[in-house]
Amino acid sequence: MSQSPNIIVILEDNLDRLEIIRGIIGTLPVNFELRHFDSMDGLRSLASNGFARVRLISLDFSLDNSTAHMPGTGMDAVNFLIKCAPVCPVIVHTSSAGDSLKMAKALSGKGWAVKQVSFAAYDREEKWRAAATQLMGLTDGKV
Repeated sequence: MSQSPNIIVILEDNLDRLEIIRGIIGTLPVNFELRHFDSMDGLRSLASNGFARVRLISLDFSLDNSTAHMPGTGMDAVNFLIKCAPVCPVIVHTSSAGDSLKMAKALSGKGWAVKQVSFAAYDREEKWRAAATQLMGLTDGKV
């Protein structure tokens, strides 16, 4: 099985949410390799090898259920990303409206394309899919 040239990175500690996002990714018109992290260490490691194949990053804020001793938060991920040149769009998918706004403002202020999707909303699956499709320009099936 060959690797997809396209990666979607998810920072999420809730396995139910991860499965929702994994299911959505499976319905997109392009095949993606999913890279999931429940802590900042994984994201930092991926960045050290470059973000060349990353087409989308989706960030949660709270990582309280992480298996890592000190997982950090979505805002830690944002603070890390804003030190990098924007390489792909970002979805902030936390259910905390205040944290979502802070994360989105910080990223967009440094040139990152950002959409916010509340995972507290009943239509979160449709909104996440719509945000991903729009941000990655998948309306014609191309990345």
